Amino acid sequence: MNKLILFFSCLLLLSWCGSMGGYFAAHQVLSPAEPAMHISCASMILEGAEPYIDFVDNATPLLLYLFTMPVLLSKLCYLHPVLIFNLLIVLLTIGIFSVVIFAIRQSGRKGLPVLFYLPALTVSLVICQAYFLADFGQESMVFMLLFLPYLLERYLTSTGAREPEQKPNSTLRKIIAGVLAAFGLLLNPVFLLAAPAVELICLTGLGDVTVGKLKRRYLGVELYACLAALLFTGAVIYFSAPLVVVTYLGPITSLNWLSYDYFYDNLGFVGKSPDRRDLIYAFVVFFIMALPAAGRCLLVRLMCAMSALGFIWLVCSGTVYTYQAFIMTAFAICAFCLALSRYLRSMRFTHRVARLLGRAGEQAGRLYIWQRKQPQLKTALVVALPVLCFAAVNYFSLKNVASDQYFSLVNINYYGFGLKHDLSFFSDVVEKNSEAKDLVWIFSQHARPGFPLITQLRRRPGYLVWGFPLHTLKILHERSTPAQAASLVQFEALMYDHLRSELNSVRPPKLILIEDSEIWESLKAAGICATVQDKYESLEPLSPMNGEEIERHPPFEYIGHRVSFSAFKLRR
Repeated sequence: MNKLILFFSCLLLLSWCGSMGGYFAAHQVLSPAEPAMHISCASMILEGAEPYIDFVDNATPLLLYLFTMPVLLSKLCYLHPVLIFNLLIVLLTIGIFSVVIFAIRQSGRKGLPVLFYLPALTVSLVICQAYFLADFGQESMVFMLLFLPYLLERYLTSTGAREPEQKPNSTLRKIIAGVLAAFGLLLNPVFLLAAPAVELICLTGLGDVTVGKLKRRYLGVELYACLAALLFTGAVIYFSAPLVVVTYLGPITSLNWLSYDYFYDNLGFVGKSPDRRDLIYAFVVFFIMALPAAGRCLLVRLMCAMSALGFIWLVCSGTVYTYQAFIMTAFAICAFCLALSRYLRSMRFTHRVARLLGRAGEQAGRLYIWQRKQPQLKTALVVALPVLCFAAVNYFSLKNVASDQYFSLVNINYYGFGLKHDLSFFSDVVEKNSEAKDLVWIFSQHARPGFPLITQLRRRPGYLVWGFPLHTLKILHERSTPAQAASLVQFEALMYDHLRSELNSVRPPKLILIEDSEIWESLKAAGICATVQDKYESLEPLSPMNGEEIERHPPFEYIGHRVSFSAFKLRR
């Protein structure tokens, strides 16, 4: 029975990963805004640019450097980096699941109950990725994948369910879990809060804390590996690019904090953001239903704590983007499924079902005995079913696509094809007025609609990747303290100097789209708009509320009103 649970859990996850592979093989340029933006930043890094110095983004240095991997692979195989990135996340899902399986199989007899949690973890992961498929690859999803093995290892260590003798392969497994957790924590400063929360729960789960208990059931290899990886990774990034780290911890972190403070305090945005109360309601229901089991099971308690941290992040961010609710929802689903598994096992649910099904249970038993005598069948099924899922999902994804909805990626020096429906807003204007690798400015308060469009069509975003500093600096002048204003005055001056240099360079932006909001007002006050109007030809204003744009492209989430954009094309 134990092997049967393991087999069907693996089969479910591999089939799901095969389905995702088929889906992204059909939608080769489909990406959320933020991962696509990081891909463009990583492309500039590989060309020699330094984050926050040669271009401005608010992501952490490690996240930007990690995104160089799909871009580098794209340069080697000439496939679109968005496709490479999506497939890498699929492979990461399989790799993380493999680490979880090894942890369960090597945990010994004391860890045998964890095996019955494996289907719950598998189902939870599939549900979360399926529901958040439109936000596939967001940093919150990557964090959950990287942090999941560490949570399991901390549970096994704290409950004493470790193998009697530390074998070399088990030690390596724990080191891998700790290193992956460290990478996940460094993806976003907010994620660092998960580390003390997890350790506090594990420490309180010991009961009476003694030196012996700390050695046996708290100080595990995975904890040492995580702390060492945090220090080592931070030191490597700092000593290899000290100015990058100093700039991020200085102006960029200040801008991020002011952005949170701005959105959190500004009641003018109430009622104008996407209504995702359904996710909050789901979190409350799953969280409450898991609480009874959380008092008895440390793993459920850890999942509840992670879900609560996700809820706090969503509330404090002041924005209600769907991807920001992923940690809250995903860990709540994990906690609920783990608790449900515990409830069913405590009621001997499986035995009752077997008695009720009668002959069906007898036939299932015969099938189990038969498949044990046919090891080749299991191997063939594990290989064939994911391939079948890949082919089926790929076929049905492309079945109803008309021939005029395809476009070749050869024009931007990639193999493969894209679907026009997967492009972001204003794709026709960008394609008509610029070419691959041209510099294109699309400035708005948020990453969309500039991304994923710039990445999809292989344009370059330039120094100011998106307009997040502009509206934050505007608020800074209105309500900041003198110390806050003084800390960013030099950064603001350098930012506008960079923009003027790009406008007056030998290869200026071919196309400029500026949101008709405070973004336009900020650029106008700095004299940027006057230069643009002097050197560029004005085009028809653009709006994401245009009926044709909405019909051709799926609507994107936003904060505040969707406003029009002024468009300018470089004069020849």
